[in-house]
Amino acid sequence: MLKTAKFTLSKNDKIELTKTIKIIDNNNEFSFKLDGFKMILNSRSFLRENEEYKLDFNIQEKTCILHLKEKNLHYDINVEKLEFNNYKDRTELIYKIETDDFENKIIIEQGE
Repeated sequence: MLKTAKFTLSKNDKIELTKTIKIIDNNNEFSFKLDGFKMILNSRSFLRENEEYKLDFNIQEKTCILHLKEKNLHYDINVEKLEFNNYKDRTELIYKIETDDFENKIIIEQGE
């Protein structure tokens, strides 16, 4: 089902981006596009992809793989923190990988 949602990205508890987006909600699997990225988020995984690369997080195993598309290379990225929270109308993903200086927090607040 296509819905409107408020997307918020914060780094180190400072809001970097807030935007109203259209999401496809398929039984709490959210698919959306934002600033050239395709993203899919559910309780098991988070995928962030553009034309150059794909970051693929496995939330249950707390792992991350970086796929460089042009070179067809895959790298395991160390995950320092990976947490998923799902509330009635709010979903949060908190993560920090070895290449990040700060903790990232994605919040999706569902509208109608």
